[in-house]
Amino acid sequence: MVVFTRLNSSTRVKAEISKRKRAASPTSEHPPSNVPESTPAPSDAVSEFDGTGTDASILERPVGKKKAKLLNQIAAKDQEWKADVACAQTKIASESERFNDIISNDSLSLKRITQNGETAAELTIMNKNLDNLDSEQQEYYKLKRKEILQSLRNKTSSRQT
Repeated sequence: MVVFTRLNSSTRVKAEISKRKRAASPTSEHPPSNVPESTPAPSDAVSEFDGTGTDASILERPVGKKKAKLLNQIAAKDQEWKADVACAQTKIASESERFNDIISNDSLSLKRITQNGETAAELTIMNKNLDNLDSEQQEYYKLKRKEILQSLRNKTSSRQT
């Protein structure tokens, strides 16, 4: 209860002081001045100050040391990440080129193997003994021999031109 009365009395004192201050404040009547009435009254620069700027970038605080250090670390990590990606892309490109070389070599090898197989088949047909075969088999081998000879003639004529 004692605290309440003290608190209550202090609020009463404050209220009385504020009433006295209001009574002492100037009235709407202006005191006589020495300035002639034809001159305009000077504007109050403090009352016209707005306190807020239109450009937010002007009002930003400068970056502190910790934040600047953090920004530098983030930028370094970003550059490191970009360098890693570039290195990986370079490795992928070189591996792809190597793979393409292997494939082209393999395809060349496969072509040669195929040509060797065809040549071996042609040689077996050309070297076949037709004496102990029936007439149909002999006719088949004769036609095949003609085809082989014709293709060889075409190849040699195309190489010469």
